[in-house]
Amino acid sequence: MVIRRCDEVEYERHFNLRNFNPPDYEAISKEQFEDEFGTAVSAVEGVLEKHSKSWGEDPDAGDFTVYVGHDDTRFIDVSFEHSGFLDETLLSELQKESGAHGPGWMICLWFTNWVFVTPSEVIVSPQDPEELPEWLSVRLAIGM
Repeated sequence: MVIRRCDEVEYERHFNLRNFNPPDYEAISKEQFEDEFGTAVSAVEGVLEKHSKSWGEDPDAGDFTVYVGHDDTRFIDVSFEHSGFLDETLLSELQKESGAHGPGWMICLWFTNWVFVTPSEVIVSPQDPEELPEWLSVRLAIGM
């Protein structure tokens, strides 16, 4: 898994534009993209649900929210109520899912820090570096 830090300009581009691999409607229909979108969101939710059991005892704690209102882009936005999404295994599994549906998706995970997961890399915007787990801080420091 390639992990790298992003600067403020790249963060703004990813988070504000939310525009990753938009569909080419000359190549696929709107309905085909809607099916792809639903499949990708369901797969991401499945990975998150699997990992959420380790975040706490209360299954209704509302650990994360998946926002599915972004049309015409392959961008899935997930907000958290804690930093549990910075788990290495979770990020690795989400990276596999990001490339498993269509030409590739960007999964944005955020709480006090932002992580953009794509099929080729995990891009970290450490807004609160003290909240990063040691494994991630080390990987960002050595640039891998």
